[in-house]
Amino acid sequence: MKKGFTFIEILVVLAVISFTLPSLFAIIFTILQQETRIYALKDIKQQGDYALENMKFNIQQKGIRVVDVTYTNDVCPILTNPITTPIPTPAPRINVIDTELNTFSYYVDLEHKIASQSSVGAISYLTNTRVKIQNEGFTCYRTSSFSPPIIITSFDITDSGSIFTLPYHFTFKLRSY
Repeated sequence: MKKGFTFIEILVVLAVISFTLPSLFAIIFTILQQETRIYALKDIKQQGDYALENMKFNIQQKGIRVVDVTYTNDVCPILTNPITTPIPTPAPRINVIDTELNTFSYYVDLEHKIASQSSVGAISYLTNTRVKIQNEGFTCYRTSSFSPPIIITSFDITDSGSIFTLPYHFTFKLRSY
């Protein structure tokens, strides 16, 4: 008896491999695509959460007034019934005076990154170039002359490939008012 494989056996094995190999590569390729999407979504979520928590903490804990760009006039109107009264149009920037009478502001720069600027002029970025901030808006109102300002902030954060967009929206009151 001869040892080895016949020509027919080799052809059958090659045929089986030729059918299973493309399926295997398709599965691996799909898994790699999903992994890339998950990484992109995780990245924009982390950056959005960081920016949101940073703004919320600094404004809510340290802020005492929301002012215009000259840092002299309050910009939060009194709305006796904010449910029926239209809330003011969102501005692209929020300027705040803190408990030590220093100023800071949050805005979206020309590269679509959320930036924070202090009274000494130092700018720090809360997001990087891997994400893009769109539809940002800051607005505030009061329910009476002596009530703390209620601040509404919203923005959309998108990854650089514009595959995912996460909306962020939050409302809070100043605590140090």
